[in-house]
Amino acid sequence: MFLNYIKKKIIINSRIRVFFFIKANRKYFRFESVTNEIYFFSIPHFIHLEVKDFFIYLLANEVNKKQFKNFLENLTIFLKKINRICRKKLVLKGLGFKMSLSTCRNTLELKIGFSHLVKLPVDQTRIKLNINKNCITIEGNSLSFVGNFAAKLKKCKMPDIYKGKGFLYRNEKFLLKEIKKK
Repeated sequence: MFLNYIKKKIIINSRIRVFFFIKANRKYFRFESVTNEIYFFSIPHFIHLEVKDFFIYLLANEVNKKQFKNFLENLTIFLKKINRICRKKLVLKGLGFKMSLSTCRNTLELKIGFSHLVKLPVDQTRIKLNINKNCITIEGNSLSFVGNFAAKLKKCKMPDIYKGKGFLYRNEKFLLKEIKKK
């Protein structure tokens, strides 16, 4: 009886929580990422499944082999998209420039040569910050949020064209202008 069935086992990352539910005679997956983002994924009616620990067991009839393969491709692409971690590294160059996170870790405080501290709000549900001596690493699931926060940070102190002081991406090449001579 099971000879004409296709079986597949998919491993789920431990950082993602998976739920299975039925609504209006349709089957759905509900994925929750570490950053509390919720994603839904529709399951075709001909697929039977079971979710246990970090595995999803799928079972489909041999008649629907082509549709099953398409479903598996879409599901694996979707899971890769959820699992990816985007990183941007910025380096702060300049004497006396400092950065630190506030005690509740929801604002980034920058001392970058102005008469006041520059404070940037940090969305902890989407972005994680790691600060070393003069280097900051921005991590998150969404490339757009990570890139936008890095751009905001760099905009606070653009690199000086003569001395090179300010925020630079880790591998960014920056040419300095020659100082004018009399």
